[in-house]
Amino acid sequence: MALLAACTPTDAAPIRQASLTLQDCRISGVRGPTRCGTWAVPENPDQPDGRQIDLKVVVRPATDAPVAPDPVFFLAGGPGQGATEVMAQVSWLGEANEHRDLVFVDMRGTGGSNKLACAAPDPADLAARLELDAGLDEVDACLAALDADTAQYTTPRFIADLDAVRAALGYEQINLYGGSYGSRAGLAYIAAHPEHARSAVLDGLAPYALKLFLTFGEDGRQALERLFADCAADPHCGEAFPDLATRFWPWLDGLRPSDAAQALPTVTIRDPRTGLQSLDVPISRDAVASAIRGLLYSADMASLLPLALHQAIDGDLEPLLAQSLVLGDGMEDGMASGLMLSVACLEDIPRITDEERAIAAAEPFLGSVLIDMFTAACSRWTVGTVPDSLFEPVQSDVPVLLLSGGEDPVTPVRWAIEAARTLPNAILVTVPATGHIAAGAGCMDEQIATFYDAPADPFVLEDCDTEIKRPPFFLSFTGPTP
Repeated sequence: MALLAACTPTDAAPIRQASLTLQDCRISGVRGPTRCGTWAVPENPDQPDGRQIDLKVVVRPATDAPVAPDPVFFLAGGPGQGATEVMAQVSWLGEANEHRDLVFVDMRGTGGSNKLACAAPDPADLAARLELDAGLDEVDACLAALDADTAQYTTPRFIADLDAVRAALGYEQINLYGGSYGSRAGLAYIAAHPEHARSAVLDGLAPYALKLFLTFGEDGRQALERLFADCAADPHCGEAFPDLATRFWPWLDGLRPSDAAQALPTVTIRDPRTGLQSLDVPISRDAVASAIRGLLYSADMASLLPLALHQAIDGDLEPLLAQSLVLGDGMEDGMASGLMLSVACLEDIPRITDEERAIAAAEPFLGSVLIDMFTAACSRWTVGTVPDSLFEPVQSDVPVLLLSGGEDPVTPVRWAIEAARTLPNAILVTVPATGHIAAGAGCMDEQIATFYDAPADPFVLEDCDTEIKRPPFFLSFTGPTP
């Protein structure tokens, strides 16, 4: 395997015994050499001679000598995101790539690894794209159409696949980067294969203590309230949009029909992709709340929210919903919703208790709408089994750097603190003014590379984190505050 061509004989990393053959390839949006291959694994390990899954593997060779023998394996989020499909967006591992290979493996059921993709809404159907609904007929149709035993698409199966690829590439130890669901997968890998885990950077922590969808309303509301407070404290934003928080909640609740028989309010909106078609679209209070929460994921998108909410409260919802449509289209393109169901319907939804559902239902932002939606979909999905030990806190002395965005609406720092309780060599870093996934902020790419170089050494965050500020608020759609 010609991954170490940049090394001189003196600088070369130890020769590996690799059995996975890679070929030169091109990945859209990715500059520099890349090497691609596949590794076959049984869909059901209990039936090794049955259906096989070809796992898509892409390696970005280290760009300079000396090349370290331990690469960085990238674990994508979701669950449902394909690692090889987001390579072009993973700029924050560029510094680490100087002396380490980067390895991207599409989790079974994502990307190029037998993707469990359900049909997306018709792009021309704005109402369907904004709808917050399980679509049970669509769930049934998706399950029937998939060429897969969906019970075999679980986190433990992925971890076994990942280690098989590690061995096939000839790496003895690896470093991990996992964001969002990828942080959960990273913890699971450390628990299952501590001897092969040299270090890990886990970003936007989602340990199993976090039950998917249960706290999304609570954590999203707190991020929104911080946004309101920051706008009020900013002289330009506060003057342009006074009393935004006070006006917001009555307006949001006013979108809910007074009785079940009343029709949903409609909004006239143009397709943001073309700008040519205007349609009257029925809109629900829950869909609007979910759209707002989604825009909080990115600090840049959140900088538009005070303006968009101000206009929405005054009667013009089009800017807010157009932003949500653009964001949603980008997320739908690469997300394998069938894989999301296979994982969440087995590993999260069944663990939510009746008491927790009742508490969530009383939460004033999203309530239990996401829990109810996924519970309905999960009632139709075929899932597998996992050991109860999967949900226990991961106890390990592997060095881990735990990153949290200070404005993250889904995995705020409290979940990193929870994970760190049983990780004695954990380093917690909260990156200010940053949403979901903090590694791309400021100089964090350099800090991540430094950590991988010497994960057991004391870690000191450089002063550049103090330079990371919330993006300036937009006062109009022509640009941010001067």
